[in-house]
Parts: sequence; structure tokens; C-alpha cells
Amino acid sequence: MTEAGEPDHRTEWKIRLYDIAFLMEDPEELGRVVEIQPEEGLVDLQFTFKRETSSERARGEKEHVQVVHLPLAEPVKAQASTTAEAASFTAGDVEPGVGYTYKDVLGNAVNYGITAREVHKVAHMDTIFAASHVTPNGGNITTGAYTGSQGSPLLIGSITGNLSIDGQTCVIYTTEEAAKNLTLQEGSSFQYRTELEISGQVENMIFRAEQISQVMAGQRTYEVMKYGTY
Repeated sequence: MTEAGEPDHRTEWKIRLYDIAFLMEDPEELGRVVEIQPEEGLVDLQFTFKRETSSERARGEKEHVQVVHLPLAEPVKAQASTTAEAASFTAGDVEPGVGYTYKDVLGNAVNYGITAREVHKVAHMDTIFAASHVTPNGGNITTGAYTGSQGSPLLIGSITGNLSIDGQTCVIYTTEEAAKNLTLQEGSSFQYRTELEISGQVENMIFRAEQISQVMAGQRTYEVMKYGTY
């Protein structure tokens, strides 16, 4: 681990830059050291600063540290065996974080207003959903109100109660048993699947969003895109 830079006493913030790397001898070239990337979850890094700053000592406060990971872009890292040797880079070569869009986060769930294991519907809805189980207690569903001339499909694994679906014609993926409790307008149709298949699709969409959300939550820096005045 190498350290670069001195605390910036001109501002309230004190910045320390560290290059942390895991090195090993190249098994194919004696005497050559290369950097390795441990598998996720195998490494736990902890920082302990033995010295307080003068301002902290004066206030009697402990140092508040915020850690920000600033990885180098892959083309820059490829130019050297270790990040310590990759000395010729600029601020533009530092990746600001994971650049996911809402479509990356939602995956197939982007096609639904609601994706859930359980939906308890108590009023009229102008949206579609993908749900493992639905309990309708009032109102119908109008599809296609905000999605153009073609209604998007619905996924319903099982249902307790009765539900009417109108609006644009659409396809409802559900079980033969659940279809008995669903009333469709002319032109809409059923595509039968097992409850396990539909629940599996719902779980996959939820799992994807959870996993990518965890990755994004681990990022402390993000790319900021500036747009014109609305």
C-alpha cells in the first residue's frame, strides 16, 4: 500500500490518497511482480489512523473518514503490471463509479408498473404488473392507458378473488386455475404457464434489481451528467 499527497490545509477537507494492491510473483516470469484481483468477498480492508490532525486535537474530536474507491479505467491498468506502475494517467482515467441506467437496474421489470411477490389491490389501476400472487379487493385494471395502442402483458401466478381487465388488448400469462377468476375484454387472451414458472420469473426480476442495487450502494462516487435548463 502506497500513500500519495498531503492533507490540504486550505480547506475543511483533508484528503489522503492510497494505492492498495495485492501483488504476487508472476509464475511464468521469475522476478516479475504482477497485481492480482481477489474474488469479491474474500478481502476485508480496515484503516486505522494513529495520528489525529491538529484541528481534531484542538476540538477533542475523533477523525471522521469517508472512503471513496477510485478505480482506474481498464485500458490504463492494462498498460502496466500493477497500478503502482501505471503512473501516466489523468483524472479522466479514473472511473467515477458504476454507470447503470434505470433499465440496467430493472431488467425485464421495466415492462411493469409493479413487480412483486404479493399485490393487494384495493382500487382501480391504470398499470400492469408481474406478481406471484394477487388479492383484488376492488376496481378493475385498465391496460395500455399510457403505453400506446398495445397493452403490455401481465404475469399472475395465482389469485384470490375476481379481477376484470380492460383497456387495450393484451396477453395475460397465468395458470389455467387462476384464469377462471379473471375476466378479459374481447381481443385479450391467456397464455398458460405453471405457477412455479411465473413465480420464478418474478423472483428473477426482483433478484436482479436487488443485486445491482447492492453494487450501486457500494459505490461512493457517481458520474454526474449535466443537462440544459428544462
